[in-house]
Amino acid sequence: MSGDIPIPRATYRLQLNRDFRFADAAALAGYLERLGISHAYLSPILKARAGSTHGYDTIDHAVLNPELGSLDDFRAMAAQFRRHGIGLIVDFVPNHMGVGGSDNTYWLDVLEQGEASRYAGWFDIDWHPAEPSLAGKLLAPVLGKSYGEALANHDLALRFDAGTGELAVWAHKHHKLPLAPASYADVFAAPTLPDTSKPGLEAAARDPDLLRRIEAAVAALNADADALDALIGRQHWRVAESRVADDIINYRRFFIVSDLAAIRIERREVFDHAHRLIFSLIAEGLIDGLRIDHIDGLWDPKAYCLALRRASPRPIYIVVEKIL
Repeated sequence: MSGDIPIPRATYRLQLNRDFRFADAAALAGYLERLGISHAYLSPILKARAGSTHGYDTIDHAVLNPELGSLDDFRAMAAQFRRHGIGLIVDFVPNHMGVGGSDNTYWLDVLEQGEASRYAGWFDIDWHPAEPSLAGKLLAPVLGKSYGEALANHDLALRFDAGTGELAVWAHKHHKLPLAPASYADVFAAPTLPDTSKPGLEAAARDPDLLRRIEAAVAALNADADALDALIGRQHWRVAESRVADDIINYRRFFIVSDLAAIRIERREVFDHAHRLIFSLIAEGLIDGLRIDHIDGLWDPKAYCLALRRASPRPIYIVVEKIL
């Protein structure tokens, strides 16, 4: 290692979440100094699922987790640690992102647009697997029961978002499955609406009469299990019971955790996006090192580490987690 890379003498791990934020961590600086700590080791700081207690379910590498505080809060915390002679090492997750639910905009775009999504190549997805029911589709193993039971019990329901003009099927009222734009017209019997595109529906929703027509069409489709089933069959996703994933899943995930989907960090576009914010914090002198989470899952762990070292705006301490 180069002599100008800061090597920790002693680290102290701090688990951040909405109940222990940047400001709370900063308040411990004096105590950690008295313990002889050279570096505070922070759990992931990038945007994770709302309410995440650990932060490893990143949903956007380009944004700090708002539940932990703002960029100014992070700067203030780093400055407080620095005043006590303590640097920062941050946990970073290059292997996967949190999916399912309704909060990962990149994954939702893939569900909506399928293989044509600009983010389809960001995730490790096999669009043409041996399983014929998944040809051109992404498995969504989010159901707590069989598909037939979920359909019969109305655990799958179409919803219209008047604010965005978007149509999506929701599973168990929690998992959002956007409709492909080409299938929007299938929801409305012509000539119910002149324009069934997202912008057209968003504009129509501002007219009380047209909004009633939209809501009536959605309600009618939800009341007809066969029609809803046919609509679901035309999407870029196949919704299924969670245990089905063990046999036919067609995206790489974190071990057997289906709501943590692997990303292709080996692709330059994905690497640049995932590290842009972290590198800016390193360049600003706020972060002295990175602890890389689950490097085993990467396509080429060594190549990633070398790329990380080369791309870092200044020399940093890098340590990796390796499962033996």
